[in-house]
Amino acid sequence: MQQGKRARAIDAKHRNKKWLKVGFILLLFGIAVFRLWDYLWESFREIARISVWGKIGMFLASTGYMLMEGMAVSRLAKVFHTNLKWREGVGCAYYCSFVRVMTFGGGAGAAEIYYLSKKGMEPAHAFDTTLIQYLCQKLTVTILGAGSLIFLFKSIEDVIGKYKYYFVYGVTIAVVIIVAIMLVLLSRRIAELLCVGLDRIGEKKAAWKNKTDQWKEQVMLSQKGVKAMLGEKGILAEMFVWNTLKYFCWFSVPFLIYGERNMGFWYISAGLMAVATVMASVIPVPGGYGALEFMQLLLFGSVLGRARAVSMVILYRVVTTILPAFIGGGVAAFYKRRILH
Repeated sequence: MQQGKRARAIDAKHRNKKWLKVGFILLLFGIAVFRLWDYLWESFREIARISVWGKIGMFLASTGYMLMEGMAVSRLAKVFHTNLKWREGVGCAYYCSFVRVMTFGGGAGAAEIYYLSKKGMEPAHAFDTTLIQYLCQKLTVTILGAGSLIFLFKSIEDVIGKYKYYFVYGVTIAVVIIVAIMLVLLSRRIAELLCVGLDRIGEKKAAWKNKTDQWKEQVMLSQKGVKAMLGEKGILAEMFVWNTLKYFCWFSVPFLIYGERNMGFWYISAGLMAVATVMASVIPVPGGYGALEFMQLLLFGSVLGRARAVSMVILYRVVTTILPAFIGGGVAAFYKRRILH
């Protein structure tokens, strides 16, 4: 009886969180429409003017990202002795994109663990694979963003203007976060000190005890997973290559639609996209919705003009979220009998 009440309370809490996310995203959408109303119709006209080759390029960029993501997932699975085929890794990438949209950014990690476990991977190894892939993505995009800010600073200084110090601070925070995470995962001593701190937090309030115990368990399991990955020579460099390739598929979107064969615009726009992505990662919003769009408008407004920048933001979300989720829905339906049951 007591357990049933507790389960219902947990379900109600999850539902409330979900609706809070929906409300927050709708609020952001409403504010964006209100603030950018004068540019919306012109941005739609800009979208209509994009060439057929530009639209094909966007589709290829979206597909290329998913192919590289599938390669990274299947490669990591082999570290944990699971023979996950490349096409199955690609299916996993699309499936997670679909779940990410359905859960407003909150369920992609759980979806990947579920998918991999249904493909024969032990749940603990599926968790390790998902976490390591996430960390490799964070590490890669942080390196790309920090590198772009450093090496292209003179070229983009006029673009970021009075905000340049905020960008330096934001990228620095992202670097500190990823370094701290890596230290916890690579150093057993630091991990043990973190677990001691979590124990003290759990002792102060009974309601926190279960959560801190879960975090401790995840830290120790993650350490084992990272050590297993590093035990395979060259895997970290290989993951960096796959993640760099996939991100540059997405970062090339501004060039594909408005580059007009100007290769100088390609490396500037790709660098700006990398910086925008890192900056958005340190802004705590559900699924990154709103934060990335804000950074893109801020950076590309003076480069493309406000109307084109708005259209680029819309198309970037189509390429990175809507199209993969649409295809991912088909993947989920196709694998329904094999995976979901």
